Amino acid sequence: MNEKPILFNGAMVRAILNDNKTQTRRVIKPQPDILPGSDCVDGNWYEQNKYGDSISILDRCPYGKDGEQLWVRETWATDGVGQNGDMDFISPSSLPPNAEIHFRASIARDDKWRVAKWRPSIHMPRKLSRIQLLVKSVKVEQIQDITREDAIAEGTRKLYRCPQWIGNEPLDSFNELWESINKKRGFGWEMNPWVWVVGFERIES
Repeated sequence: MNEKPILFNGAMVRAILNDNKTQTRRVIKPQPDILPGSDCVDGNWYEQNKYGDSISILDRCPYGKDGEQLWVRETWATDGVGQNGDMDFISPSSLPPNAEIHFRASIARDDKWRVAKWRPSIHMPRKLSRIQLLVKSVKVEQIQDITREDAIAEGTRKLYRCPQWIGNEPLDSFNELWESINKKRGFGWEMNPWVWVVGFERIES
């Protein structure tokens, strides 16, 4: 089985674990030099490789294809000083099999418990991942093409007085999330970048 890693922040990890997130959008890098516009049909378009062959842009999606799997990287930590010494300074590949692992997304904000050293998600090895995703669909679109239903599937729920979404609240919530992550990277909402749209379902790890 072909597997690829994918990073999620704490809020999105919780949304996945609560089965509120079944889609993710990631910026296509590099952005296409010539926007395909009307040539983008059903979330796909074809381009020429260096050999002059026509290939689907979906063939170079770094998040896999339908039927393949993703494993989630998230912020994590060991249990600090234990019977194996100070594990906060042991490389991920050298951690003993009995090392206790904690996940930042599972620690309540008002919980006073703290680990000595949180490790970035990019440094999580495959063996420590607790979340496995099955890719159900892959397509491309510009970020402003997201629908209300897709915004809900992105897991960007907020606390409103009404328990149900009203009007454009899902789109407003997603817009705010997108800006907080991507604007500083040069891919804000107004730029309307092309993105990979990956649909998935959580499966047993």
